[in-house]
Amino acid sequence: MKLRFDPYQIFRSSQTPAGLYARQKWLDESETTQLRQDFQRCVSMLLADQSSDGSWNDDPLATINRLFGLHLTQRSRTRQIYIALDWLLDGIEITVAEMLSNRRLIVKTSSMMPVFGTKNMQA
Repeated sequence: MKLRFDPYQIFRSSQTPAGLYARQKWLDESETTQLRQDFQRCVSMLLADQSSDGSWNDDPLATINRLFGLHLTQRSRTRQIYIALDWLLDGIEITVAEMLSNRRLIVKTSSMMPVFGTKNMQA
């Protein structure tokens, strides 16, 4: 079956993390000099402006966005990635004790399992 349009065309010159991933994995450009240069430029941009605490702009969403971009491009663990993950985890303010003290807590693991909670209420 021949397609009228090339579904990969959108990725062919993409400089985005998703586009670079597609070029490397789906378009067999992994050995090209151009892709290597584009990857390096993208990774440098993703790492730019990271705060010393690990975040980007003290913003969880921006930090997650950068980490996902790095996951698609760099793929290796670095100090910058670890401190960003630590910053995200440190920002989680709700503790297990707080969750357990919530009387409306319902944990439902699957439709085949019973519902557990302090009042056994339905979600």
